[in-house]
Parts: sequence; C-alpha cells; structure tokens
Amino acid sequence: MLNLVLLDPALACSCDWEGPFLEMAKESDLVAKIKVLEYQEMMEIYEDSIPNVMIVEIVEIFKGKEERKQVKVWGDNGFLCRPYLSIFQSGSEWILNLNKGEKSLEGEAEEDYSLLICGENWLALEEGLLKGVIFPKNVSRIRSAGDEEIKLNVQELSLSAFREEFEY
Repeated sequence: MLNLVLLDPALACSCDWEGPFLEMAKESDLVAKIKVLEYQEMMEIYEDSIPNVMIVEIVEIFKGKEERKQVKVWGDNGFLCRPYLSIFQSGSEWILNLNKGEKSLEGEAEEDYSLLICGENWLALEEGLLKGVIFPKNVSRIRSAGDEEIKLNVQELSLSAFREEFEY
C-alpha cells in the first residue's frame, strides 16, 4: 500500500510584516536576552536537516516572568509563521520576543515558547550591539499606485541603550 502525504498550499503561512521590535514586544509573553545552547527535533526540509526546537538559556528578562533558566523555543515546521531556527547558531546571543507554546501542535507544550516571523521579533547581539529594526522611526511606508512598500532601516544599538529604551 502506498501512502502519499501532500501539503496543501492553503496551509502555508501568510502574514504581513507587523512592525519593529519594540512594537512587537507589546504583544509578546516574554522578552528576553538568550543564549542558544542546542538544537533538538531535527526535520528534513528540501533535503536539509533543520532544527524544529532550540534550547536556550535565559540570560536576562525584559518583560514577562520565567523561573526556569533553560526553555524550549519552537520554530517553523514548514507551514507555520515562524522562522527556521537554523539562523540562530549554537552559542549565539539574541533578544527575542517570545510567545507561549501551542499545546495543539504535536510535541509543543504551553510552557514552551515560539517565535513569529510576522514582524521584527529577534535582534542579534554581537560584540555588545543589537542589530535589527528596533524603533518605529526605522520604518518608512511609501505608497505609489495603490501599492504600499515598506522600507526597513536596520539599526545598531548598545545593550545598555536598549535597557534604557525598553519600558514594558
């Protein structure tokens, strides 16, 4: 007996870019500085082995509550509006806007977290500088012939300056 599994294109993710990091943080359950420790639950996508889960160390919390020092963060499985976690290299540090896990998804639990792609939800931390679209002033919306174009200006900001700006 031959079983075929076809992904329905209607199940694929579709979302508009919803805003810079500080705007997205308003809706997040947890905003934290993290360090990527390891990957778990690898999956095959287009013949590449992609992590579906990463274990992160919570280094500092800016918004929300989390007592655990290490948590699971779920990424995309091929049809969710989440990033492929391979962009978060083991040992790298980030500030993430995280949302509670969805227990309706296989393997994911409410005490886990997920990351969305429909806005700026992660900032790379390299040599003490955060990099990404942080503030609303870094976004320009241009309308022409009924279409809207969004121009994003990547900014660098020191971690100490970010602490001063972040108020949630």
